Amino acid sequence: MNYTVAIEDNLTNVNQELDTKYSLVKLKEADLDNVDAVILNGKDENVMDMMNTITEVPVINAEGLNASQVESALNQKLNHYRS
Repeated sequence: MNYTVAIEDNLTNVNQELDTKYSLVKLKEADLDNVDAVILNGKDENVMDMMNTITEVPVINAEGLNASQVESALNQKLNHYRS
């Protein structure tokens, strides 16, 4: 299944890692009703709290993680969310 993931613009390394594996959309342009997950840089706690409130899809906090770790967290949450 091809998942659609909304991602913050400043996560370039994560974007490059996930680009061929997922359909990526910019968070600012995303219709959150039509994404399977959201990846944030985690710098703004208010945004994290807001995303957890307004969307029912997994929200990944990428702060302190490398691209591979973000991908692992994303896969784990998507597998759990979809099962």
